[in-house]
Amino acid sequence: MELPAKSPDFNIIENVWGLSVGRVYPKGRQFDSRAKLNACIKAESARIESDYIKRLVKSVRKRLHWQWR
Repeated sequence: MELPAKSPDFNIIENVWGLSVGRVYPKGRQFDSRAKLNACIKAESARIESDYIKRLVKSVRKRLHWQWR
């Protein structure tokens, strides 16, 4: 089985990062300090629900199963 290196289909952090970017930078939002950006990233990270992560893990299993069939 050949897979592309670091395939985003199997790397759930890519999904989490995409969600976070959308929340941290809605409509192209900009920050005037690194401290404000860090505070926003921490706040948005805390909002990510554990059920979302669990669904991602389950979806990776399904994608792996599909790849190996």
